[in-house]
Amino acid sequence: YSITDRHLPSSEVAEKEAITNFLKKKEIDKVLKSKIKELNKALDNVKICDPAIGSGAFPMGLLHEIFTAKQTLHTFEHGNTKTFDASGVKLNIIQNSIYGVDIEKGAVDIARLRFWLSLIVDEEKPKALPNLDYKIVVGNSLVSKLGEDIIDIDWDLNETSHGLFGADLAKQKGDLLKKISQEQKDFFKPNSDKKKLAADIRNLKIDLLTNQLELMVKTQGIETKPTGNGKAIAKQTALYLQTLGWKDHIKQLNKLKSKPELPLHFFDWKLDFPEVMNPLLKENGGLNTAVGFDIVIGNPPYVDSENMIKSQPIIREFINHKFLSAKGNWDLYIPFHEQAIKILKTNGIKSFITPNKWLSIAYANELRLLYINLLYKI
Repeated sequence: YSITDRHLPSSEVAEKEAITNFLKKKEIDKVLKSKIKELNKALDNVKICDPAIGSGAFPMGLLHEIFTAKQTLHTFEHGNTKTFDASGVKLNIIQNSIYGVDIEKGAVDIARLRFWLSLIVDEEKPKALPNLDYKIVVGNSLVSKLGEDIIDIDWDLNETSHGLFGADLAKQKGDLLKKISQEQKDFFKPNSDKKKLAADIRNLKIDLLTNQLELMVKTQGIETKPTGNGKAIAKQTALYLQTLGWKDHIKQLNKLKSKPELPLHFFDWKLDFPEVMNPLLKENGGLNTAVGFDIVIGNPPYVDSENMIKSQPIIREFINHKFLSAKGNWDLYIPFHEQAIKILKTNGIKSFITPNKWLSIAYANELRLLYINLLYKI
């Protein structure tokens, strides 16, 4: 009986216990017999992410849990597994549910390989494998970088409050997000035109980044160099320099657009996984309000403060400003906890392997407060 059960009626608590028993023991009791379709739909729709996927061990474990649960439901309905399409079920889980990010390309390659092998073992004959380039991706889960430059995209800007200019950009952005999401789904298919789709997706993302940076310049930036002195001028000068940086990023992106042979090395949660993370993506004719992953799982990196200060001082400083929990002499796993909460859907499940010192150490004070505040909201 968990802290979240205290607001539930007894019938829902019983149902929750029945689901827990089903997932643990693979048994279906009378409470769930009328809910098999509902359970199958929930298993088909669940979204899972590991923001430091490494070799893919944790999402792979969840793949097997979902697979076994669906197999149990099938057996209960049909009495056996003769018509259970093991490979097709796994393929759907990988396509619809599994997402992952890692900063190391080698780790991403290994994770993708593990998912491919999980499909091969259930195939009687060799079959073309799906493309996982937009499901398990190379990227920095905490910081979005274009080359060596950090780009902090402000997705919360309200375009519609800026007249025709803003309304036009808002429509462009919605259309681009929809195209990116659809083409990334098409890319997953083994028989897709991989080369053409990759080029299209790259250019769509460049267009969207350019779109958003132009909006930031127009609505947040200062395009004329301030004059004078004092604190106000210092603040305006800093914003002016930031505006120049945004304009420089636009130039870099335009150069990339004109050189299709060059890759776009950039990761952003709302750009790369728009169907899960971006509230601006309209699905089924309405605004996507259920933003976030249902489950965030993983083993975050344990880079200590001393090593980060020496090797990545600029990134560390950026994380200091971006994350509430990154205060004092923090280790890298601390902002990963906060990022997991940020990408988690309301009432989602977060499960991390983590050292227990965050429960008492001084630099984790803000993280503890963050969790306490979340508990009080339940």
